[in-house]
Amino acid sequence: MWEIKNNQQVFSFVVSVIFGVCYCLFYDVLRSCRRVFKSSTAAVFFGDIFFFSVIAVVTFLLLLAVSNGEMRGYIFFGILIGVVACNFTLSRIFIPFLCFIIKKIIALTNLINRIICKAGTLFYAYLSKVVGFFAKIFKKTFKSLKKNLKHKA
Repeated sequence: MWEIKNNQQVFSFVVSVIFGVCYCLFYDVLRSCRRVFKSSTAAVFFGDIFFFSVIAVVTFLLLLAVSNGEMRGYIFFGILIGVVACNFTLSRIFIPFLCFIIKKIIALTNLINRIICKAGTLFYAYLSKVVGFFAKIFKKTFKSLKKNLKHKA
């Protein structure tokens, strides 16, 4: 059996608390997106499945890294403490801030989209005028060529 020294256990516990905080912040990103985009039940379900799949893999890799793959109760307890502490402290600030940022990004992309659409409309209008102008020139040129060819023949 692999023995873990006290300082390694404390380090593993601190790392697991940090991972718990990261898990909570990652879930806060999903919660912020749900608030801004008004997600359906299916989207929430699949988002949660994605979240828990990622968290399961990352927790497994954490266990491999800090305890040689052995499941230790203090690591899971550290993750729980990190999630709960973050939920009652950082999440109160992070979620509204993230919702604000997402709304501003949406507003910016809508503005860029309107500018591109307006530029495309103007470009199309000018392009149609230029094409119309050249069409008139070619039409007159072909008419004069036709007259000249009739007179010569």
